[in-house]
Amino acid sequence: AAARAAGRDLAGRPLRDLDVASLVALARLELLAASSSAATADLPRLAEFDAALQAQFDRMLRQWSGVPPTASGVPFLFLAVRRDLLATLVAVRLRRLPGPAGVAQCFGLLLAAEALGSTARTLPGFVVPDLGTVRAHLVPHAGLLVAWLPAPSGSFVFGLTADDAFAVALPSDGGLRGKVRALAKVAQDEPTPGWQAALAAAAAPVVAWSLPEPVRRRLEAHDDLVVVGRDLTTGIPFEALPVGPDGAELGTVKAIWSVPSMALACHYAARSPASRGHGVAVLAATQVAAREQERFGVAPIAAQPERWAAWAGGAADGGIVLAPASADDLRSGPGADARVAVVLAHGIVVLEATRPSGLLLGPGAAGVGTFLPDDVVQASDLVLLLVCRAASGAPRRGEDGGHHLGGALLQHGARNVVLADRDLELHSSQFWTGQFLQSYRAGASVAQAARDARRAVRARPEWRHPWFHASLRVEGLGHTTLPAGSRSR
Repeated sequence: AAARAAGRDLAGRPLRDLDVASLVALARLELLAASSSAATADLPRLAEFDAALQAQFDRMLRQWSGVPPTASGVPFLFLAVRRDLLATLVAVRLRRLPGPAGVAQCFGLLLAAEALGSTARTLPGFVVPDLGTVRAHLVPHAGLLVAWLPAPSGSFVFGLTADDAFAVALPSDGGLRGKVRALAKVAQDEPTPGWQAALAAAAAPVVAWSLPEPVRRRLEAHDDLVVVGRDLTTGIPFEALPVGPDGAELGTVKAIWSVPSMALACHYAARSPASRGHGVAVLAATQVAAREQERFGVAPIAAQPERWAAWAGGAADGGIVLAPASADDLRSGPGADARVAVVLAHGIVVLEATRPSGLLLGPGAAGVGTFLPDDVVQASDLVLLLVCRAASGAPRRGEDGGHHLGGALLQHGARNVVLADRDLELHSSQFWTGQFLQSYRAGASVAQAARDARRAVRARPEWRHPWFHASLRVEGLGHTTLPAGSRSR
């Protein structure tokens, strides 16, 4: 009704003179009229809207490119009006070009928006990839990449496989944030009586919106699921979504990992592998400065030398255990120079920092044990952060990881980071880690090892709730494996 009212008021004005909201409203009206007819008479008018929407989108890209980048600045797709413009342009483009060519062009539009993320804009030599590059770097043979574009007037989900690309229209994202919060409260917090029914009820609308039947049908044929831009969906906990006939969660059914954006992940995948001085380095905060214990309300991590030694493996394999570990050990020591770094520490928030969420180890040479995103200068290939809320930060739609510790580690050399959005349960997380390392060393990819670990945790009745097995997620290039020469039993 609002669109029709706008249409009457704006009738006859050139499209180029309209503000974005009015242009979107009129374009949606034109799409509604076109959808009621199979004729092609509407295509010339849609071509006019296509050109006007593209011009507005290009103008927004230019304006945003002129804003100075910051490590955790508000991302380009944070504002609903920008997502609405892009989603409407996609809808018009797909109506005019309903085949593979139209889908490929729409992927290109999304990649152009991703290139203005807070991290991407600061990377030297960054190049916006094309669809072929995305497919080559991010989509394994048995994989399905899925990217969402939520918007108030109508949303989209895009899919990419080794030989196919598709787009599916979704409803408005109105109310999505509240639904995801309700789901996260059930799936990512400690279990309460009746949690199974509560989880099923909270997940149903989120699954229906994010994984409609055409996507689920395609997903059945693939073992790997690549999730693009989790923050754009307001942080859906995909690993905890019950999708199997027996209520099995997605993270136990599929090898699933996230990329902060397609554009960023392609940049990271193109980096040359670094030589490493250690195999598995285990860093534990078994000693923390008294003043920092008081400041952050935490205690040192209880030592478990036998368990940690098993994780690290023998010295002949390059394994090392640092307990106590200092912030310097993670910044520039063995924790930043290993095939795998396992970090056991408390998550902290330093409110005066630009990117405030980090972790606490023993004091380094500077006398402090805090380790924040701005402290990262290099990183191990795979970093397992057994740290509560390591992925936390100000929620910004369309963010590309620049706001949290995992994104900083990927930017500075990591190929994968395993981390949690919320609090972790200690005992199940340590069991998860042992199972993960066993599978990873045996030749599984990072995402496959994470799936295997979730299954092992979930098989124990006391850990059936997804808080125990689905909290740790993979971000980065989850299809990578441990180099053959580094594997050990």
